[in-house]
Amino acid sequence: MKNIENADTRQRILDTAIAMFAKECRLQGTTRELAARAKVNLASLNYYFRTKNKLIEEVEIIVSQQIEDICQILSDTMIPPYKRLFDWGYQMMTYLLENPGIVYLWAEKRIHTKASNENALRLIQDNENNLMSSLSMLSSEKDTEKLKYKAVQFFSCIIHPVIMEIGMKDNIAIAIQDEHVRKKYIETIVSQLAIKS
Repeated sequence: MKNIENADTRQRILDTAIAMFAKECRLQGTTRELAARAKVNLASLNYYFRTKNKLIEEVEIIVSQQIEDICQILSDTMIPPYKRLFDWGYQMMTYLLENPGIVYLWAEKRIHTKASNENALRLIQDNENNLMSSLSMLSSEKDTEKLKYKAVQFFSCIIHPVIMEIGMKDNIAIAIQDEHVRKKYIETIVSQLAIKS
């Protein structure tokens, strides 16, 4: 019974941290506030995670796994390349819009500690080949350098509107929060990437 209570308390803290850091983009929230929201005492939070940084590392691991699940789309060669790229782009953008703090979490770590986020780097490196392979199949492009440019372009087209939406709210040119607009936007990007350089 005690193990179940411990697992429940730990999970409640993690769920609250994900809500605060990833969904609400509240990276500066205090451990005291987090403990109150999770309905645990500060000693429990310290017992399970020791420090706020350790808790953030746990959140990063969970987020990385969720993003990795989305990236599995790129390795499914049974799906045509256009649909594979569309599905990946749409799901990634949707996930980041729902969890905007992830981008800031990784950027803040890089800016303040000068350290690369190992989880983010691993995700990019592990999926770069699948992304380039899908782009090659879509556009018939074989030049590795040009495929790298296309991969950076596509990734930027996913991330940049999310950052603009988070930072500027209504000042972005398109309403990417709208599912139909988001789909049309991704369709346009993938169609442009289909053209051989």
